[in-house]
Formats: sequence, C-alpha cells, structure tokens
Amino acid sequence: MEDNVETESNEPEVDFMSELNQLYAEKVQYGPKVDEQLAVLSSKAMENPLSDDQLKGLSEKYAVLENCSKLQVIIDTCNKELWTAFKGS
Repeated sequence: MEDNVETESNEPEVDFMSELNQLYAEKVQYGPKVDEQLAVLSSKAMENPLSDDQLKGLSEKYAVLENCSKLQVIIDTCNKELWTAFKGS
C-alpha cells in the first residue's frame, strides 16, 4: 500500500529556522560593567542557588531598609543573594 499523503511546503519552517538562526547570530549589546565582585557573585548564584534555609537565614539577618519598604517585594521575587550583595556594595 502506497502513502498518497500530500505534503505541504516546508517554507514556513525554513523561514522560522532562518529567523531563529539570525537571532542567535546577533551580537548581544551589553551596558557598562558592574563591580567585579558582584559580577562573579551573580554568576555563581545563578549556577548554584542557595537553599531555602540559607535564603531564610539571610532574610532574617539583613532586614529591608525602613525607607525602602517596597524593596521586600523585589527581594521576594528576585535572586536574594544578588540583593544581599548589592546592599553591601
């Protein structure tokens, strides 16, 4: 028995792949450098995040500053190691 299935053009797939390839080929433009210690710490934090217990200990040790009460929302949704390091800079 032969397959008589009509195949659609793969043009949309080729266009998608071409566009995706082009996006990955574009050079990323970066802003100015940050403090080297903070840059190294942020890389480490993303590769090996702290445990929930470690994060809880940090949040208990370093309170949100009184005049930055909205910072708690950011800290709760962002990488806590980075915020702690940023606060110490």
